[in-house]
Amino acid sequence: MAARSPISLLATIALASIATTIPTVHCFQPVAITRSSRTKQDDSIRHLSPNANDGVDNDGGTNNRRQFLSKVTTAAAVAAPFLLSASANAGIDVSGLRVEGGAPSNGVVAAQLKGLSSTDSGTAAARVREIQTGTVSAAERQRAAGVTAAQRPVLSEEELGSAAVYARVTRPPSINAIGLKINSRYAGAVDGLPVQFDFPTDWLQLDRANNGIQYVDQRNGNKLYVLKAPLPPDTNLATVPKSFFDDSIFDANGDVIRFGTVVGGHKTSKSTMIQSDPNAAYLHRRLQLNYETVSGNGVQTIERRGLADAYEIDGAAYMMFASANAVKFEKKDGAERATIDMIVDSFRIGQ
Repeated sequence: MAARSPISLLATIALASIATTIPTVHCFQPVAITRSSRTKQDDSIRHLSPNANDGVDNDGGTNNRRQFLSKVTTAAAVAAPFLLSASANAGIDVSGLRVEGGAPSNGVVAAQLKGLSSTDSGTAAARVREIQTGTVSAAERQRAAGVTAAQRPVLSEEELGSAAVYARVTRPPSINAIGLKINSRYAGAVDGLPVQFDFPTDWLQLDRANNGIQYVDQRNGNKLYVLKAPLPPDTNLATVPKSFFDDSIFDANGDVIRFGTVVGGHKTSKSTMIQSDPNAAYLHRRLQLNYETVSGNGVQTIERRGLADAYEIDGAAYMMFASANAVKFEKKDGAERATIDMIVDSFRIGQ
């Protein structure tokens, strides 16, 4: 005799338990009750239900039914985990699912159901986990764009043109808290030139692996960069059009865009020459940039403002670029605007 499975044994025990509780059922022909036949009806009921206490109620039968239902429920609860585990991995039959002439999504639903495996990986919970881990949001795609420089094609100077790239760190910096330790001072070197600036102590450094300087305020997305852009031939920092700066910083080949920031419209709205004497060591210019960043879902744009503080050294503009949300930036006495001003005011290079 073949061995019986545990599930089969449990089902047999449950059915045996149920069978012992089934009461004897007497079939009878219903009799219409009228006021004149009340006594006969009562007698009939007593005959059919000998355990009844009166001619209407049958408490004994009710108790039997309650016990029967209680045991059925208990047996079902005991057997359910085993019965469900045996069928949980079964594939879903979608042969009867209507595709033609029904809702347009039926074909998609059918395809998804057919894709469910008959193994544990095809259970509903596993499928939900698969969808959750396999779904990549627009924000994640945007962050994935910020890969390391080694994964980006190396562009020649001709290909870069006037695109702004990181001024490469050539000496490990010293970073020390200053004043009340709310701010820190960065002192190092880029492209062999000494560089110094102040920034909030709690800002996080990004793109260290790319050998560049970028910091972010994680609370609001405010950022700073130290960039370098070759000036066009036959121009200098004083004569180059102000549009050069936003075109350079947001050039598709530049490092601001190549390492993850998605920018829509942009323009340079203000320009001020701080040092225009051609006999000075370095020309110095301050500019305000207005631009839009594209949100993670790819449909909403966020207005931003930035200040670029630029020095001309060896035919290139070395810039500190610091940005903030447009609304916060326009509040002249606001904390975020004060932070941006502090960063660009403290920027020194080649000195």
